[in-house]
Amino acid sequence: MSAADAPQTDSDGRCSLPVPAPPTNVLVRAATYGPRRLSFATPEDYPEEYTFKLEKGSFIGGFVRDETGKPIADVKLAVTSTNSVLQSAGRPGDRESPDPSVHARSDASGRWTADEVLPNPERPGPFGLCHA
Repeated sequence: MSAADAPQTDSDGRCSLPVPAPPTNVLVRAATYGPRRLSFATPEDYPEEYTFKLEKGSFIGGFVRDETGKPIADVKLAVTSTNSVLQSAGRPGDRESPDPSVHARSDASGRWTADEVLPNPERPGPFGLCHA
């Protein structure tokens, strides 16, 4: 399923999903919030209702340029955390896990930004995950 075909929440933040055969992963993304993933291994794992607990994301950005310094537009970027603390960071009793990947695209000036980056618990600051 493409992102364009993905179910969207209503104004109350609710979304109904058909129950597919397990195993199933549900990935939730919202602008300015860190993405979260929930996995179901068996039919018994499916709750009748589930509320995701999203945390504010951090901002990161930069520029894409060629070897002469000219900006390159429309470059697809994937920012993925390899922070072991983040990868294993689950909240006690929580079935969710952080999704470490965020995607961005450069604009006409070569600039790209992402505001869904999961903050790095080992490094405070506005970038949290990495820095330029």
